[in-house]
Amino acid sequence: MTAPHLGPGHTVAGRYTIRALLGFTGEVATYQATSSQGQEVVLKLFDPAIGQRADVMSQLEQTRAQVAAMPPELVVPVFDFGYDAGTSAPFSVCEKLQVPSLAKLVETGPLSVDVVGAILGGIAQVLDAAQAQQLSHLALKPSNIFVGPAPYYTARITDFGASVVRRTSPTHEAYALAAPWWAPEQLQPAAVLGRATDVFTSALIAFYALTGRSYWKSCQSSPPDLPAWQIEVMGQRLPVSHRASELGGSVPAAIDGVFARAFSVNQPDRPTSVAEIATALASVGAYGQQASDDQPPPTQAFPSVEYPPVAQVQAPQSDMAAGGSQPVQSAQPVQSAQPVPAEQQAYGAASVGGYGAQGTSPQSQPAGPVAAAVQAPPASITPGLPPILQTEKKKSTSMLPVIIGMAAAVVIGGAGVAFLFVRSPGETESVASAGSANPEASASGVAAGGSPSSDPKASGSGEGDTGGGGPGTEVEKVEVTIKCVPVCDEILIDNEKVEKPGEKLELLPGKHTVKASKAGYITRSETIDVEVGKPFEKDYPLIKIQQAPPRSKPCSQFIRPCK
Repeated sequence: MTAPHLGPGHTVAGRYTIRALLGFTGEVATYQATSSQGQEVVLKLFDPAIGQRADVMSQLEQTRAQVAAMPPELVVPVFDFGYDAGTSAPFSVCEKLQVPSLAKLVETGPLSVDVVGAILGGIAQVLDAAQAQQLSHLALKPSNIFVGPAPYYTARITDFGASVVRRTSPTHEAYALAAPWWAPEQLQPAAVLGRATDVFTSALIAFYALTGRSYWKSCQSSPPDLPAWQIEVMGQRLPVSHRASELGGSVPAAIDGVFARAFSVNQPDRPTSVAEIATALASVGAYGQQASDDQPPPTQAFPSVEYPPVAQVQAPQSDMAAGGSQPVQSAQPVQSAQPVPAEQQAYGAASVGGYGAQGTSPQSQPAGPVAAAVQAPPASITPGLPPILQTEKKKSTSMLPVIIGMAAAVVIGGAGVAFLFVRSPGETESVASAGSANPEASASGVAAGGSPSSDPKASGSGEGDTGGGGPGTEVEKVEVTIKCVPVCDEILIDNEKVEKPGEKLELLPGKHTVKASKAGYITRSETIDVEVGKPFEKDYPLIKIQQAPPRSKPCSQFIRPCK
């Protein structure tokens, strides 16, 4: 089975209304929803099979408690958790953030070294706080890291516990999305995962933020070449400055060393904390700024903008604690010293309201969770959203539009009257004679007064015409063939078992969920789109689950001579 597919308007647990699908990984469907109190939330529905595993549900509950014990400005706690009676699926609900994810930020262009250093410093605070709760994330990626505005770029991380769900109900969709951010040990079922795994992934995320590209050559397209990635992730590493150059980007060679350690296959060789990578980036970024007379690097996604003193801008209160998204109003427009692109105005404007009032930099802030509390935005500004300037509409006292409208009405009316008088009698007679040639059609096609009849047979479309898609339209089924390589043990279409996998079957046009599974292989699960009149055929290559390599026997002077 897979996570339920729900359309807009569907109600979950009697109190959450689905608005839109945000993401689907097979075992989890993420929706934007509205609570019965009108609050915008993010709702996750899990594979119902997960709810039947008491051990997995216990792990998820423990993770939820550990996240709840962390500072709320670093994470996004789950505030509702239970089962949906309609789908028999477990669900969780959390706040819908008003700041963008790191993935969205990088879509506007690569970030500068100092900005990435500040973001990585925020990630380090979150992961260190999680370690204090004996918790590792193990499923980090740019889409679950949310970044606050300049100058602090505070980080909040979601999806703690995603690795628990992925291990319980592995699907090909989830594997293709998560694998490019995995550490080598995550390919080995018996490996011990922890802090070092998150350090490796954080280094991959940092490279992505600096270049806008994945470090792995096998992951430059979508979907990635997973068999090639399995070989590449266990192979030798190219320095990040060289790899960035190959991909058309630029990364300072000064950070090659710390990234080489972070990308080590051996966990003990990696930095003990993401903060070490953040410090290296911050030092390189600060040096680069001094060398360029404090001018931002050309790849910086958040340009330096001069703003008037904070006292000149007055922003009313807005309720961010409740997850509200009320627009922030500004008494006066902010005039910048240089033009700012539209996608970057949000962060520039937000920095005026609650950030950077003291002119401090991210490096000057204290480390640890306390710093995140100090750096958190006040309730008077919505992070990531620009102030909406309210302008008073000018009252128009001109009568010119009224006069023009009256004149147009007089002209049109006069033309209509003239047409009635000028029209020749022969035209009326020709219409009558045309109707008399077929009395039956004339009676059914024209009603009293010359108006069209409501009889559909006289409309000109024909009695048997169903091309308009009316209630009588019969949709023809389409031939569909689903195969696996190697042959699947089971194929499910819309959660119904296919009796003879690989043979042709008939489906109605539209979207259908396909799940192909075989023992010892990663389950494939995806949504297909069957079009009218077009036979559909697809082969699913299955990827074998990698087994942990046998551990070498210990050697010593007395047990077995070491080579």
